[in-house]
Order: sequence, then C-alpha cells, then structure tokens
Amino acid sequence: MSPDNQGGEVNRREFIARSAGGFALTVLTACSDGPTIPSSPRLEIKVADFPGLATIGQVVKVGSSHAAKRTGADTFEAYSMFCTHQGCLTSLSSQQFFCPCHGSKFSADGSVVQGPADKSLASLATSYNAATDTLTIN
Repeated sequence: MSPDNQGGEVNRREFIARSAGGFALTVLTACSDGPTIPSSPRLEIKVADFPGLATIGQVVKVGSSHAAKRTGADTFEAYSMFCTHQGCLTSLSSQQFFCPCHGSKFSADGSVVQGPADKSLASLATSYNAATDTLTIN
C-alpha cells in the first residue's frame, strides 16, 4: 500500500525503509556528542555544617550532586557527582566515587580509577568566605 492510503497501512518495503532511517537517526544522535551529563546547580554551604571539611584532603558529600574537600586553610575543591560515562549519580564511600549504573570508580580527586568512564568527574569552581565560613560551589 502507498503512504497516501487512507487506511494508514504501510507495505513491507516502506516499513523497512522508515525503520532503518529512524534507527540511523537514533545512532547518529546517540554517538554524536556522547551522553548528556546533568549539570550541578550552584550551592552555598556553611563549612561548619560538614565536620569532614575540617580535615584537609577529606572528600565530603555536601549536596545532592556535589562533593567538596578542603585543600588548605581557606581553599577548597569541589566535584560534580554525576558519572561522566552516562550521567548516573555516583555515591561516595571510602574516599572514592562509585557509579551504580555501570561500575565506574573515581578517586578522591575525581580521576577515573575504573571504567567504563574515561573522563574525570567535573571539577566545579569554588569560592570561600572565611568571615561567614561559607563555601560557594558553581
């Protein structure tokens, strides 16, 4: 039947052609830029609310998708906790990030320890106000 058929029927050749075109579009879209990793929203925290941040080098989950660590008296680093493989939210345990979806592991500095992820966790900009003990993560 032709596509202009009132019954909406499609013959086998048309079905295969349409299906193949849709599949090709799906593959091109999925492979073109890689997965879309969610961005972590801006976050402000009181450092005193997270006792682990008193220790230099200790990574602490400080928001639903943020982790931070003190690197000096007034300096911090922060990371997005979204896995760079497919965007799943990682967990933090024993100073490592673990992805529950495909098993990627990241070290305390966000670098890949075990794939399938091949990119480090995203580093986030930080600013610290010592007068208010407020850490801002962008």
